[in-house]
Amino acid sequence: MNNKKRKKGVGLVIGKFYPPHKGHLQLVNFGIESGLCDRLIVAVCSRPEETIAGNIRVNWMKEIYQEQKQVEIASVKADLPQEKVASRPASLAWAKYLNKRFGRIDYIFSSEKYGDYLAEYMDCQHVPFDRERSIVPISATMIRNNPFMYWDMIPKPVRPHFVKRLCVYGPESTGKSTLARQLAEYYQTEWVHEYGRDYVAQNGDKWGFKDIVPIAKGHARLEQQAALKANKLVFSDTDPIITSVFCRDRYGRVPRFVEELADQKRYDLHLFCDIDLPWVEDAQRDLGHRRQEMKQILLDELNRRNLPFAMVSGSGDDRLRCAVSHVDAFLAQAVDK
Repeated sequence: MNNKKRKKGVGLVIGKFYPPHKGHLQLVNFGIESGLCDRLIVAVCSRPEETIAGNIRVNWMKEIYQEQKQVEIASVKADLPQEKVASRPASLAWAKYLNKRFGRIDYIFSSEKYGDYLAEYMDCQHVPFDRERSIVPISATMIRNNPFMYWDMIPKPVRPHFVKRLCVYGPESTGKSTLARQLAEYYQTEWVHEYGRDYVAQNGDKWGFKDIVPIAKGHARLEQQAALKANKLVFSDTDPIITSVFCRDRYGRVPRFVEELADQKRYDLHLFCDIDLPWVEDAQRDLGHRRQEMKQILLDELNRRNLPFAMVSGSGDDRLRCAVSHVDAFLAQAVDK
């Protein structure tokens, strides 16, 4: 293709990007690198019933192409025909909408037959790319059905959506931090140390009820940061339920923000650490005489919210093996879904 003889114009890529994957990016990059257009519109099409909201997909694409000034990400929520096989009637309806929405289009980049039809109806040129999908043999459906199997095909900004979050949960002095770190090392991923312990250590006797919300927000922020770097899983050694339980026990009340955070389904599995380890006292632990009581309270909180959990017991390597067996079972079930 001799690009020197062609005047640069407006290009168009259409897709659901549900979710975006490396095949989609290859197509968009093909349009960028073609030299045919100084403006490339990427239309992200969505419907209300889809499980990943359209605005989320739009934001992913904006993040991926934030450095590409010629790329314009657009949201398309019009009620237009959705057909598995390209057809002229559906393509004509789309052509009328696209002409009205975006004005003059000079080039359509696609891997589908509908590109031929759209180009005809929109009086522009179809520039096909990898019709056989042999360059990147992947589909969004395959990723939605089994994201872990196709993890390398998912762009980094999209991966946190599919990361599974596991909370290492339980009363004081049950080895939560140690186990969370060990599990992260075993699964070669990220873990989040309890933000509150560091916060209290830094503030000494000056912290109190007013600090509960900043502690909860700080821990949530660390979890989000960990998800950006995670290899499929993130382990956290506390959660807002624990924060609310200990806040109520200490102050008799819980900030509404923390209660709302605790009521959200933030974790895919809780690994409940049993109280079969010796109590180890430190400056931030004072409930050694109430371990059984706190265990029951925390257990009741999970049951009340109908959250999935698995009990972890044993010491040393046995405790780690017990946790790993639960995580492996969880992963096997997640893949089957």
